[in-house]
Order: sequence, then structure tokens, then C-alpha cells
Amino acid sequence: MCLPLGCAAVALGVYGDGHGWWDNRSFLTNLASSFAGLLFGVPTALVVLSHLSAAQAEAAERRAARRRAEAAVKRFREVLLAQFKESPGRTLEKLVRLQEQNDRLLDALQRLSDVDPGDLDDLDDQADQAIEQFQQRNTELNDLFDVAPGSRQFGTWLEEIALSWDRLDSEIRPRLDDLGLRWIASDTYRQVRKAIAALQSLLPFREEDIEVQVRGLIRHVEKARVGLLAQRRGRAVPVMWCPSFFAEEPRKLQYCLKALKCLLAACRSMDKIGTCGERRRSLRHGT
Repeated sequence: MCLPLGCAAVALGVYGDGHGWWDNRSFLTNLASSFAGLLFGVPTALVVLSHLSAAQAEAAERRAARRRAEAAVKRFREVLLAQFKESPGRTLEKLVRLQEQNDRLLDALQRLSDVDPGDLDDLDDQADQAIEQFQQRNTELNDLFDVAPGSRQFGTWLEEIALSWDRLDSEIRPRLDDLGLRWIASDTYRQVRKAIAALQSLLPFREEDIEVQVRGLIRHVEKARVGLLAQRRGRAVPVMWCPSFFAEEPRKLQYCLKALKCLLAACRSMDKIGTCGERRRSLRHGT
């Protein structure tokens, strides 16, 4: 509305100049020219001010989003590292070694399961190896974590990790995405979500004493050995031989260790979350 009126006022002023309307009418001339300028200036000022206001509001939103992202990332990192005894770099190295030791334990338990129960010498050899691998694995576990991996505190820690990531994924990520701020790379995001899903599959956490597992395997082997010796003497003694039962806990631990290693590695790429740069759209939930 103002712009057409402004054009009309300018046209009228030019026409008046040509016909001498404004001669000896300095006040009226100033009033008319000011009115014409007002008709152009007000819409221009409104457009500029609204643009500046929108830019300032977006900048404020970006600063707030970055602060929230930094706080959420810091909290996630603190929760993740809370029960490790070493620095992130050393912890990652120990996690890799622990995974290898746990694999050796699973291999030893598999060889023990494949033993012919009638071959007592082979049974004793494979049982000794499995028990030794169990004990070495438990020593490395206790050297890595501040809490026992089979304890209630360990399960609570896994829950806190999952909840801390959920805040990052469900609250922080969509806001950063809307503002065009940086999120973690798509490949890393997929890996982290799989790791969190692996941890959540272990919940609710069932308490297990890892030392009891070793003692249980020792008793299981001893009972089987006693029963087999009795059978050799002609006594009808039932023998229960199922060492594969003791592989359940190492398998669950392997999922957990793999997930924790993935999360520790992903922490390195979280420092740039919320910074400006190339827009990286994250994968939507469920894709």
C-alpha cells in the first residue's frame, strides 16, 4: 500500500514542479517531500529490520543449540567413561585385548564341549585350558572396569549410557538438523545406534558373578570326571556333560565389549557436533 502511494506522491511532486505549484511554498514543499520519503522509507525499514531481527533470532537459536549440544556430548562422554579405570586411549587398547581374550575363552569352551567324555586325559587337558582362559579373562575384566561386569552397578551403568545417547539422538540431533549445524557422520551414526541397541538387548541386566562362573565350570568338570570313573568301574552313574552352558556369559560380554568399543571410538568424532560447516543431514530414526 505504501509503495504505490509513494510512487503517486513522487509523480504528483514532479508534476507540481513542472507547473510551479510549489513556488513560494517552502513549508508545503518540505511537507510533501517528507511524506513521499516516508511512504518509501517505512516499508524499506520494515523489510530491513525484520531481516535483521530474523538473522539475530536464528543466530541466538544456533548459539543455544550449540550450548545444549556441547552439554549433552559432555554428559554422554562422562557417563561412558565413568566406569573405566584408564584414559579413553588406553581403555580402547585394553578393550581390544579383552575382546581377543574373550574370543580365546569361547574357543576353549567350544573345544571342551567337543571332547569325547570317555577320553578323560583329553577332558582334563581341555578343561584346564578353559579354566585358565576364564581366569585370565576375569583378571583383564577387573583391570578394565571400576565395577564388576556382572554386578547391578554395571547394569545401571549400561542403562545410563543408553539414556544419555537417547537424549542426544532424540532431542539434540533434530534441532541441529533443523538449524543446519553439524552432526556426526552417517556411518558413525549407524554404528552408534547398533551399539546402543546391543547394550539395550542386555537390559534388564541379570546379575552374574564372573568368579562363580569359573567355580561352576570347575565343579561341572569334576562331577563329570567322577561319574566317568565310576562308569569305568561298572557302576551305573549318570553323567551330565554340558560345558557349552558356560559360554552364554562370554557371548553376552562379547556383544557388550564390541558396543563399548564402538562408542569410545565414536566419541572422538563428537567434538564437532553443533559447529558450523557443511550441512550433514543425519539418518532419520528407523532408517
